[in-house]
Amino acid sequence: MTSAEVGKWNVSQLYKNEKMALKDFKCIRENEFPRLKQLCDSGKQVVFCECSDVLFQLKKIYLYFQLSYLLDIQSKKYLDILEEVQCLYGEMLQLFDPNKDSTIAEIDAEVMEQLMLKIDSTEQGLSDRYYSILYESGLSVCVNEQGRKIDINQSSYYSLLMHEERDTRRVIYNIFNEKILKKYKSELAYILSMHIENQHITSRINNSFRDIGNAVDLSKEALKIYTSISKNINEYAKCFQSYLKINADLMGLDYLYPFDLYYELIPNYIKFDYSTGIEMVKKACSRLGKEYKEVIYRAIEEQWIDAFESKGKNKGAFCYHVEGIHPYVLVNYNETIEELLVLAHELGHAINFYFMDTTNEEGNTSVHPLVYEIPAILNELLVLRELCNDLTKHRELFIFKMLERNLKGLITTMMEIEFITIISNMESFVLDQDKIDSIWEELWVKYYGSKVVRGEYVKYEWVNINWFQSNEDRVSYLLGYIASFNIYESDSKLMRTHYMDFLKRGKSSDVSNLLKKINIDLESGDYIQQNIEVIEKYISEFNKQ
Repeated sequence: MTSAEVGKWNVSQLYKNEKMALKDFKCIRENEFPRLKQLCDSGKQVVFCECSDVLFQLKKIYLYFQLSYLLDIQSKKYLDILEEVQCLYGEMLQLFDPNKDSTIAEIDAEVMEQLMLKIDSTEQGLSDRYYSILYESGLSVCVNEQGRKIDINQSSYYSLLMHEERDTRRVIYNIFNEKILKKYKSELAYILSMHIENQHITSRINNSFRDIGNAVDLSKEALKIYTSISKNINEYAKCFQSYLKINADLMGLDYLYPFDLYYELIPNYIKFDYSTGIEMVKKACSRLGKEYKEVIYRAIEEQWIDAFESKGKNKGAFCYHVEGIHPYVLVNYNETIEELLVLAHELGHAINFYFMDTTNEEGNTSVHPLVYEIPAILNELLVLRELCNDLTKHRELFIFKMLERNLKGLITTMMEIEFITIISNMESFVLDQDKIDSIWEELWVKYYGSKVVRGEYVKYEWVNINWFQSNEDRVSYLLGYIASFNIYESDSKLMRTHYMDFLKRGKSSDVSNLLKKINIDLESGDYIQQNIEVIEKYISEFNKQ
């Protein structure tokens, strides 16, 4: 097969065509579901094993149409069928609800359920408006003397800030902040206030009244991770400010401005066509052993990946997984270093899902959220190491990229959690937007220090935070940055063995013991100091030059 053929999903493994998928769905809706519902209505208990095959079939149908939609998001024909499949799946689950008896407790639960549905509906409306403002309130403007117009919105903003011309980056940064963030700040602040109020109500419904000092609704394990990092945050901030100095030196600047922070230092003439990129990922990940390498080869040969940009295709990057079916990866590969790392990242998720499915001893249905990002970020580091070895002329830039992917990611995430914690504890904060601006600006100074000139727009950047990402997810990224760097540095045969065991047991409910397999002890927190030492080692390499 050609690289173009290899880089396409083979959805025929699910269904040969749309007609067959619809035929199966019709059969379930008109035959299987009424049969099982009749059993339930007649007083007979419907147990899970009677429904499991039908539920799996519905998951398979949903996955088929979800993948089809991602390849043609302009077409709305798949959305109705996806909603129908989802609704039927929910009705199927209710057939064997263990709380079937009508009791006062159930009536109370129903009231709470209706309230939660109302909150979910409100959240969806807030989320839709939030993304509409940031992604659809774009501007088409001239940013240079050639008069070429560029569309600026949330989707294009960060990639445009990688532009090689500094004046162009400055113009893009100023326009986005002035014409979008500043313009819509009041409405976005209102959306934020409503979202936080919904979170408070949800916490009370779940009887998990949150302690604002505990970083807002974190699980016990996530709280331990966040607390351990917080205790060492001054050391991380010091490392980050050293990183910013290196950034300025590599760019030949005395000081950085915010629009310099996303500039890609790796020369744009360094390209990787898809075949080369795939070989690079294979070679890099072969360090994890024969078993891992074999699954990488399977993913390529069996067409788990849809790689190339096309009209109507979703512009993001995802890994979709249904238990019992191999994972599907979506990327929009464009031969840049950034997209090569995205490809490695999403394959890390896919192979993790594959191993968990084949060795799920506990019978759990999903990966523990706290360990979700570790395999994906580790794959990025392995690819960067391979690039250091293959392209030695640019070795220091690839090492800098490692620091960027981990240290910068960790600091940004900690800023967001700390900011949200403070904001959530304020009263009537929507009425005092200047106060919100000043809180974000103070955090910026705390973490970024004096090497970055703040300028007038830094105070608005809180508007750009994804409010609809949970703090539990944010801590998952924090742990991913730290654990992946530590595993990468160990690079021993024993660690690789433990890591493979960690991948296979990712659905374990005992996350504390699972993490011990890769030398992460949540109780001692020693892994934090180990991570800081690794970062300091790489920074010292630059300082010696």
